[in-house]
Amino acid sequence: MDLETQQSYDTTYRVYYYDRRDAEGNLRDLHLVKAIEVTTVLHHDIVIAPKVEEKEQAAIPTFVESEFFSVYKWKICGKSTFSFNDQYLLLSVINGEGTLIHNGEKYPLNKGTHFIVPVGFGEFELEGQCELIVSHT
Repeated sequence: MDLETQQSYDTTYRVYYYDRRDAEGNLRDLHLVKAIEVTTVLHHDIVIAPKVEEKEQAAIPTFVESEFFSVYKWKICGKSTFSFNDQYLLLSVINGEGTLIHNGEKYPLNKGTHFIVPVGFGEFELEGQCELIVSHT
């Protein structure tokens, strides 16, 4: 399974399209030259040492934290309470299974489940043995 987190943008250059065809059977156009023109690849040696927040029965390493978006991995081992009122969250279950509990309602979470916690959702609990990739702007 692949999971891609990126900044929202209104232009996409297609560099590979899995030999998919349009309604008339033609291969989809690729934008190789345009993609090369806007690509800058600078090498920087980096040390990956994510900051890890310990919360109740959860470990939360921060993978990316920037002005554009942040990405975390939530590892739930039991039950943890979260509250996000002023921003939305994009969540993807990448391993295990659990339950999201909100206002007394329970929602099953399994590997491959993707969902959004909207602004103003308030307090919720995650319970189970699962890992999620979580991002927000």
